Amino acid sequence: MDSTEFKTIAFPGEETKYIYVDDEALNYLTALLAQQIVSNERNIDYLVPLAKGGWTVARSLFGYLHVSHLKLDKTATLGVGSYDGIGRKGEARMNQQFSQQQETEMKGKSVLVVDDLTDTGEQLTLVKSYLESLGVERVILAALFRKPRSTAALDYWVKETTHWIIFAYEALETMEELDQIWQNNGIDKEEIKRRFVEIGFGKQAIEHYWASRKRLEQTPA
Repeated sequence: MDSTEFKTIAFPGEETKYIYVDDEALNYLTALLAQQIVSNERNIDYLVPLAKGGWTVARSLFGYLHVSHLKLDKTATLGVGSYDGIGRKGEARMNQQFSQQQETEMKGKSVLVVDDLTDTGEQLTLVKSYLESLGVERVILAALFRKPRSTAALDYWVKETTHWIIFAYEALETMEELDQIWQNNGIDKEEIKRRFVEIGFGKQAIEHYWASRKRLEQTPA
């Protein structure tokens, strides 16, 4: 899948450009990532998705790695965040670590860490340092997308882009953020609805969002 196959969305007066990744594209990109890993790795003890972006990718990726020669059968989740809104990033911080038992089990293991994308790279770098402090023998970093400014030493990735990537599974929260930004910029409701459709948000998701917004507007403060 060439980057040209992703429709780039841009709106007048905005620097931000958007790419919408639907379920079909997500599955295809995950398959490409799995092919890279299976072709180059001989042993992976744990698959570690980063909450929340890595969850969906990791669930499909697990299947590919389980049926391959790697026979992966163990997962564990870590949480790390730095997101402060579209176009804004805060300092990377761990918000979900392993249990004491899991930390002990990681010593001497080979661990694959996966996320949907890496922007600055600070989150994956922080996670790598944490795992190395536990005595993990090898930390393998993977993501579907990377931004050119990412400083993370990725072992595997599929696409590189400077655009804002919107995954189908985060449609509702992204609509909420975009709605607020565009309202603040004086864009009316009908134009916002039109933009949602142009980006690629599904009809049901858009209808659900506007129904929720209407209920909130009608709720007494």
